[in-house]
Amino acid sequence: MVRPVLFGSMLLLCVPACKEGDKVPGYVDLSTFTVQPDPGEGSSSSNIPHAWAYAQDQLLGVWEAGSAIPVLAAGNVQLKLIAGVERNGSSADLVQYPFYDTWSSTINLVPGQRTSVQPAFEYYPDLSFWIADFTDIEIPFTFDVESDTDMIHWDAASHPDDVMPGEGSAAAFFLDEDHPRMKGVVYESADLDGSGNTWLELNYRSDHRMLVGMIYTVGGLTVDEPYVYIAPTVRSDGGMPWKKIHIDLTPFTNNPITANRKFYIAALLGAGDTNARFWIDNVKLVRP
Repeated sequence: MVRPVLFGSMLLLCVPACKEGDKVPGYVDLSTFTVQPDPGEGSSSSNIPHAWAYAQDQLLGVWEAGSAIPVLAAGNVQLKLIAGVERNGSSADLVQYPFYDTWSSTINLVPGQRTSVQPAFEYYPDLSFWIADFTDIEIPFTFDVESDTDMIHWDAASHPDDVMPGEGSAAAFFLDEDHPRMKGVVYESADLDGSGNTWLELNYRSDHRMLVGMIYTVGGLTVDEPYVYIAPTVRSDGGMPWKKIHIDLTPFTNNPITANRKFYIAALLGAGDTNARFWIDNVKLVRP
């Protein structure tokens, strides 16, 4: 098995789509990368823009979904793919996601012809998940004293155009001039103590930016650290699609001097703005 190894920013590798001597490559057509979770692992929503590709354990490069990979081989070839995500939503920081297992398949390559694959990544076994999918009316966030509004349960029956396709509900919050701040701190059930890789997966749509931050204690003092600002999804035509972000909380969970760690979601109405709208869904903490 090709195990994921995290990299920082990385130039994409490529393989020339040309002849090598008398050899003609066969091509692997990559479809959109998807995720296939087991029961208890939450939503199948995904945002995997690239994958590390290997043929017979030889690196072919890092390829976007929808690419045609040239491979100088014929007959049965073992293809392996490792999912790449944009850490903290930054396209300049592509990394191998540490919790998706390597996808592999034996394919029959014919020189000059195309073979299509539809990779569906699975989580590694025996991971720990904390999931808020908002199927219950209760919202698993405590609203900080700085907050003058709360998240509310938003169901598809009443608001079918606002929730994710195939989902029954979400959480929403709205800001205006009388309610310009929201800050929701996750319940203690979302255990962030201990060490090891920890990532937050989040689906969202909004017309203003929001913040994911961390609260923790050091030497008995409480620290509130803004961490990742999430850009709005609203388009110039007014559409507001759902997107997914992978946030790496490992710098906090691998810091031995911090304790009582919690993440929060916050937003502040901008100067000159009169209102702002936010929806979130499928909040998922993943740990070994």
